[in-house]
Amino acid sequence: MRARKVPMPRLAATIACASVIAGFSPLAAQRTGSAPAVLAGATFQTWRFRDAATGIDAVTLLTAPFQAAVRLSDRIAVSLAGAWARGSLALADGGRSTIAGLTDTELAATLSAGHDLVTFTAIALLPTGQARLTAEEVEAAGVVAADVLPFRISNWGSGGGFGGSVAIAAPIGEFGAGLGLGYVTTRDFEPVETEPSFVYRPGNQLHLTAALDRSVGPTGKLSLRASLLSYDKDRVNDVNLYRAGNRLEATASYAFAAGPRSSAVIWAGGHHRAAASPENPAAGTQVSPASDILFAGAALRMPIATGVITPRIDVRGVGGRNGANSGYTAMVGVSAELPAGGLVLAPTLQVGLGSIEPATGTRSTAVGADIGFVVRFGSR
Repeated sequence: MRARKVPMPRLAATIACASVIAGFSPLAAQRTGSAPAVLAGATFQTWRFRDAATGIDAVTLLTAPFQAAVRLSDRIAVSLAGAWARGSLALADGGRSTIAGLTDTELAATLSAGHDLVTFTAIALLPTGQARLTAEEVEAAGVVAADVLPFRISNWGSGGGFGGSVAIAAPIGEFGAGLGLGYVTTRDFEPVETEPSFVYRPGNQLHLTAALDRSVGPTGKLSLRASLLSYDKDRVNDVNLYRAGNRLEATASYAFAAGPRSSAVIWAGGHHRAAASPENPAAGTQVSPASDILFAGAALRMPIATGVITPRIDVRGVGGRNGANSGYTAMVGVSAELPAGGLVLAPTLQVGLGSIEPATGTRSTAVGADIGFVVRFGSR
C-alpha cells in the first residue's frame, strides 16, 4: 500500500475532531452511506510494581468502549461514543480500592460544506459517568488519571457539557493545511459523595488546532500537528478557585511505503502542561505543577491473507517538577484487522516496562500489559 497525501476532506474532518475537547467517534468520519458503523469491545490493562516505592502493588483497568455512527446524508453525520470501565488499585500494605461504571457519553453531529473543505461539529457530553465518588473511588481514579501510566481513559465523569467547533482545510502550494477552533462549556456537579454541598465546575475549554501535510518523494507523507488547550477558571460553590495551566502539544509523523503492499509510519511529539494558577494563593489550594510528556513510536502495517497485521512500539516519558511524578514507559506489541463476513475483528496485545518516580529520590520499576479485542461493523 502506497503512503499518500491526506486529501483535504479527510484533513478537515481530522482537525474538526481534534478541535472538540473530547473528540467525537472516528467512525463518524467514515462515509458509510446510510448504514450505521458500530464498534464494541473490551481492553484489559495492568501495571505491576516490583517494589513499594510507589506504595502500589498493582493497578488494573478494564475498559469496554462502544461507538456508533451513521451518515444521515452526504453532508451530515451523527455519532455516539462512550465506555464502561472498572479500575482497581492494590496497595503494597494490602489495601484495595475500586471504581466501576460508565464514563460520560459523547453525542456529536457534523456538517460538511464547501466541497468538504469546512466542517462544523456540535457535541454534547452527556453526564452518564461517575461524577460523584467515594473516598475509595477517588483513590483508584486518581492513579488511573495520572500522566505517568498510559491508560485508555482519564476519568469516569466530569459533569457533562456542550460545545462545538469549526474546521477549515485548504491547499497552500504543495501543502495541505487545516485549522480548527473549538469551545466546550462545562456544568456544575458534586464530586464528593459525602459532601453534596460541595459544587464544582471545571473551567470552560478553548481548543485551537493546526495541521500541515506534504507529500515527500513518490510514496511518503510528512504531517505536522500542533494544538493549544486553554481553560477558564475552575469554580467551587460559585467562587473562583484556580485556572488550570494551558496545554501545548505538537506531533510530527512520516508515513511511507515499506514494500509492494506494506506501509510504515514513525512519529514523535511532546505535550507541555503549564502550572495551574490559584485564584487565592494564600488559601493554600493544591494545584497541578507544570509537567512535560515526550512520546515517540513506529508501526508497520502488513497484509496477511485477507487481513492486516500491525506491529508497533511506543515510548513515553513524563517529567514533573523536581523529578516527582515522573517516569517512562516503553511498550511493544501487535494488532490485527481480520475481516469475518460483515465484521472486522481487531485483537491487540502489548507488553511494556516502566520506571516511576512518585516523589523525589524514590523510584519503582513496573511491568505492564495491554490486551484488547474490538469488533467493528460497517467501517474498516
